[in-house]
Amino acid sequence: WSYFRFFSRDRAKRAAENQKYLSLKAAASKRAMLLVNRVKYYRTHRYRACPSCKTPLRLARRTGSVHVKCPVCRHEFDVNIRF
Repeated sequence: WSYFRFFSRDRAKRAAENQKYLSLKAAASKRAMLLVNRVKYYRTHRYRACPSCKTPLRLARRTGSVHVKCPVCRHEFDVNIRF
């Protein structure tokens, strides 16, 4: 089946399949790197998601309430960091 796909002359469909594969691979890689960074920097930073656009934000580890402005959507909100 893979040889049939490889030698197919319908280049537009193969290009679309490749784009879909690359986008899924990039999304998985991004999630994995976020997880690695959370473990790597757990002593100095905390990761929280913006309630408006759901973008993960890396915040300095300061206990208590912290006022944050999302760099993507410019939404301002308060985050409570416990430990």
